[in-house]
Amino acid sequence: VFAGDNGGCPKYGTSSYPLRGTKGHTFEGGTKVRSFIYSPLLKNKKNEMYKGLFHVTDWVPTLMDAVSPGWSGHEDLGLSYGLDGKSHWEALLSGNMESDVRTDFVYNIEFLPNMHSVNDSKLMPRGAIRKGDWKLILNQPCQVWEDVGGRYSTPNYTTQCKSIPYKCSIDARLYDSSEVDVGDWLFNIKEDPFETNNLINERTDITAELKASMHNLITETYPRVSIENNRGTLQNAVARWKEQGCISPWIK
Repeated sequence: VFAGDNGGCPKYGTSSYPLRGTKGHTFEGGTKVRSFIYSPLLKNKKNEMYKGLFHVTDWVPTLMDAVSPGWSGHEDLGLSYGLDGKSHWEALLSGNMESDVRTDFVYNIEFLPNMHSVNDSKLMPRGAIRKGDWKLILNQPCQVWEDVGGRYSTPNYTTQCKSIPYKCSIDARLYDSSEVDVGDWLFNIKEDPFETNNLINERTDITAELKASMHNLITETYPRVSIENNRGTLQNAVARWKEQGCISPWIK
């Protein structure tokens, strides 16, 4: 299995063209990555493109079903873990490249700097979710189409953001700045894969439905490991990373 973990960062000379946005943000350019899988079990499946929705959490049940058929659906095995992931192995084996194994997923949900729990404010946190063809992005800094070739140099693209963050990550301090264009977006990804047409005001019905879904997800999530410290600077996490040479569990 070969898979990317996030989109490109223009600061280091990479581009997610033709997708919108960069690493650290929930536009497609920050989250949609190329991947491919090879296995002698997938006979006669060369050069085929899987068009079903696939989330990073789907790798575990998919690969476990490859080595132990039926693992993900067994009540004493896969089901006992309460995984968020879904297995796509049968779809891959059968050649069903249009699979609807997954119809929705969470891109990310995080609380705004002035929120410590869902009960602290009626404001929605920042994040994005997908249901079917629809994608809702809330409270995110505006992002443009990063492309060194100038293929998005027309006003239709360059004027969509009043300003954009410098870094390829979301800094909490950005939300206290009047210089950053923070907003909400609704896209039909099937019809508009490059996120050029914001339908947040036209399709208020879809917006309300997805906001309700996101709020329900918030109430079901586990509390953050640390409110006071950013997860990337937790001493135990960093120490574990240096010790193992990769990201691994650090909570005992």
